[in-house]
Amino acid sequence: MLAFHEKIILFAGERPITPKELVPRENLIAPVIRPTGESSATGSGSTIDYVIITSATLADAFAPLAKYKSETGYNIEIRLVEEIVSSYDGRDDAERLREYLKEFYDQGGEYVLLGGDEINVPVRYAYHLNAYSEPALDRLQICDLYFADLTGKWDVDDDGIWGEPYHDQPDLVPELLVGRLPFGSPEEIQRYTHNLITYETDPGHGDRDYISRVFFFSSDQMRDYAGGGQHSAIAAAYPGDFQIDTVTGVECASGDDPAPSNISPTLLAEPMSPGFGMVNVVAHGRPDGFVVKSPGYSDTPKELLLTHGPVGLHGGFDELLVQDKPTFYYSLACASGGFDYDQPPIEFPHPNMAQHLLASDGGAVGVVANSRWGWVGSSYLLQTAFYEHLFANPDEPAVRAMVQSKLDYYYVRDVVYGQNFLGDPSLKLYTARPAKSSIELTIDGDTFEAFVSADGREPGVCRIIVSDTGGVVIDTATDVDGYLLISYPFDPKSLYRVSTVRTNMTVSQVSFIGSVVTSVEDADRLLPRGFSLAQNYPNPFNPSTIIEFEIPRATTIKLNLFNCLGQEVAVLADGVYPAGQNRVEWKGLNSGGEPVATGVYFYRLETGSRVATRKMLLLR
Repeated sequence: MLAFHEKIILFAGERPITPKELVPRENLIAPVIRPTGESSATGSGSTIDYVIITSATLADAFAPLAKYKSETGYNIEIRLVEEIVSSYDGRDDAERLREYLKEFYDQGGEYVLLGGDEINVPVRYAYHLNAYSEPALDRLQICDLYFADLTGKWDVDDDGIWGEPYHDQPDLVPELLVGRLPFGSPEEIQRYTHNLITYETDPGHGDRDYISRVFFFSSDQMRDYAGGGQHSAIAAAYPGDFQIDTVTGVECASGDDPAPSNISPTLLAEPMSPGFGMVNVVAHGRPDGFVVKSPGYSDTPKELLLTHGPVGLHGGFDELLVQDKPTFYYSLACASGGFDYDQPPIEFPHPNMAQHLLASDGGAVGVVANSRWGWVGSSYLLQTAFYEHLFANPDEPAVRAMVQSKLDYYYVRDVVYGQNFLGDPSLKLYTARPAKSSIELTIDGDTFEAFVSADGREPGVCRIIVSDTGGVVIDTATDVDGYLLISYPFDPKSLYRVSTVRTNMTVSQVSFIGSVVTSVEDADRLLPRGFSLAQNYPNPFNPSTIIEFEIPRATTIKLNLFNCLGQEVAVLADGVYPAGQNRVEWKGLNSGGEPVATGVYFYRLETGSRVATRKMLLLR
């Protein structure tokens, strides 16, 4: 006989435990604490789980992205292609890179960002048929799956044609999660890094509603597919609370209409101005854009969205981008991810669509796109499966949803080869309107106290990561109320960065100096309410002095230094600082790093509407 109980009561001693105090087992994250002085980002004592592979000319530009990923919990390093291909064996650079990645995976690696286009980072061209002569370049797929599937045998017959279904033995199941940023300039990297950090920390600068808005382009045969069109099948994979526009960008009244009446691509700027978290392209395409409307099925004159528009009937992507509202794009259009078309022997004259979007302010935070072609009858099935997997697994990176969709439709081999994830491979897309997180800190000696809220409410268990210049020093989690209290021997002269990470919640980041001291009372964990700028000490001074200030909550501050003529000498602090007391050291140098002369100087603290100024005396 089975007995069922309607209620179970747990006790801690004589105190009953409430359901709110219980934490799911999967949310219990054991604290990981790095000993002071041990490097976590590149040290031998830690496992590198994320690697950026790029060329020497682009490496410096990737440093801010690597820093941000380290701050949010990844043990990351940048490796140069030039060093890798000179250190590993292989028939070509792509094979040498893959040999390195096997070692990276064996040592615990998981994420790979190929940081460059085909000139800066090797590509592998794969062929989905059995070949008996060399296929033309436009018949070969750019196949980053080759760098992810490490156990497959991609050229068994040793003919230099990779991925043939019977001549070779790729297994199509990736061990690594691989993304690519197909860039050739530092400026492109900088703009993408801005898009990524904006998306994760402050999407929309207050208008987070755009994240749950979805836009569809659909035209020609795909628009007329059975069941209301392919866009309808894909849209059905979204949760019911998403706002989905399957009208404005959909060819009207039908895909084969001889005179379609949907809005011209030159007039899309206004309807797309609110911003959309996801944009789907279900249309015929070419390397620099796709068809929005055309007579019949892709007849002329076509009207397209182009990377170099507006031109004549064609619109331009740049007119549709919304500042600080980065978007995820999924395109089944032909060649929209063909970033190599700009080079010989093809030499297409205009910028590639995916590359252009990723490198544009307010453009893409990630793109799934075909390097060569898609199929009218099957590509939308992968797109539908992508979103089904994405929304079923919100804690997983978006690239994994692409991987799973390919495994669902493994037999569409050319699309499986040629479809790539372009963007940060660890990117987790918001699968709901994200909550805005905030964090309040109290530091008292070795005691670290934090409280995290989301839209002013308790967020539940939230991951907390503390890093310094060497990488992650603390990786732990709050309780279900968003509260954390731990001990750590902070270096009084080091700058630390605290990040909060939780699914469908924005990343919150604050900084503090190890010597900050804020009183903590057992009965009252409220942070200081005051705003004050203390007199520097020592004063007069030579060669350096300390400036302390107190703010009531974590916020953006500016601490500027002026001479007696009112001319700015240096910016001593500019950024987000934690609540409580903070301190900054001035070593008597101007903004160019040169010593300044004896004299009276003024330092001014600004935060929001509050301003305070004091003077100091430097004696050489």
